[in-house]
Amino acid sequence: MTKKVVLNKNVNRLVDEYIRRTGISFDDLTNKALKCYIVNKLSSKDVKNTLKRKDPDTYPIDDILKNGFGNWINEQ
Repeated sequence: MTKKVVLNKNVNRLVDEYIRRTGISFDDLTNKALKCYIVNKLSSKDVKNTLKRKDPDTYPIDDILKNGFGNWINEQ
């Protein structure tokens, strides 16, 4: 899957310096950085369930609504 990433001036400078020092590709750096950030923001249960799903391009919206908004979303 291809996504466009627009870096601000300071982040671009940091990325360029990191790539220069380490030789890592921009794609590998982006994947590692995003994974690290997202894994630290989601619960371990959410990470495990997301990685177990067969279809990586879909997310069970019912789970998001139940977990993200609590029971009040289901009240009538």
